[in-house]
Amino acid sequence: MIPKTFFLRPGTIALVLLAAASGLALSAPQVAGQNTGTISGRIVDASGGIPIDAAYVHIITLSIGADSNPNGSFTLRNVPPGLHEVVVDRLGFSRSSQQVTVTAGGITSIEITMARDALLLDEIVVTGTAGGTRVRALGNAVGRVSAVEVIELTAVGSVQDLLGGREAGLSFNRGSGNIGTGSEIRIRGVSSVTMGRQPLIY
Repeated sequence: MIPKTFFLRPGTIALVLLAAASGLALSAPQVAGQNTGTISGRIVDASGGIPIDAAYVHIITLSIGADSNPNGSFTLRNVPPGLHEVVVDRLGFSRSSQQVTVTAGGITSIEITMARDALLLDEIVVTGTAGGTRVRALGNAVGRVSAVEVIELTAVGSVQDLLGGREAGLSFNRGSGNIGTGSEIRIRGVSSVTMGRQPLIY
């Protein structure tokens, strides 16, 4: 039998090569999907089983993460096969984690519960100086007025009622009689020549 010989034009060869490259590009994600797995599940409240949304579900070692939806559901894709620790973080809840075994091309379903955790924020102290300092290290007189103690003795309707007559050297000068206008605060008279006369209020 005499073998047949085929002749292709240059343009035809280019089209064949392009089609082969396209086939390889389309098959690459499929191959990647077959070599990795998927973790799917829900995040629920430990006390009542209520779904928790906006929880961040992630695998720290792989930098793979996703947020849970309003139904508490989440999906982590392209996870390498093996044993992984899935960690869940959510404001107002304690961190939860669970060990998950992922298989290539498979979907692993899990449910993670989270316990509520009351957060106690640190107290914030606002000062007018850059950095902390002791009261005795300051070159100024420091006065203190307790609003709780004053309210127990008399009715207070404004800051002027709270501070007026209770701190030496502090005075209020009424600017006008219009409704809604406040009084100008003076501490030991005019304290600055070049800057404003109003004190800084934090």
